[in-house]
Amino acid sequence: MKVRHFASKTIKIGFALEWESIITELFIVFLLGVFAFMGYAAKIALLLFPCGIAAVICLFMTIQRAYMAVKDKIEPSHDHDQQK
Repeated sequence: MKVRHFASKTIKIGFALEWESIITELFIVFLLGVFAFMGYAAKIALLLFPCGIAAVICLFMTIQRAYMAVKDKIEPSHDHDQQK
């Protein structure tokens, strides 16, 4: 009887796609925004200001990251066309 053994391939554990991380960051922005709104509704400044500031900063960084991801996708193909 012949037994075939297929070697396992190595994979990167914890590897996340660029857009998957951006969606996760947008979800964090949403949660921080909800917490900031609830702090505003309950008139709790200790919840409103830190969550509001963190939401704005995280949103800015997420937009910048999405812009850079799109730019990196477009730029290599554009450079490759010029080299020909």
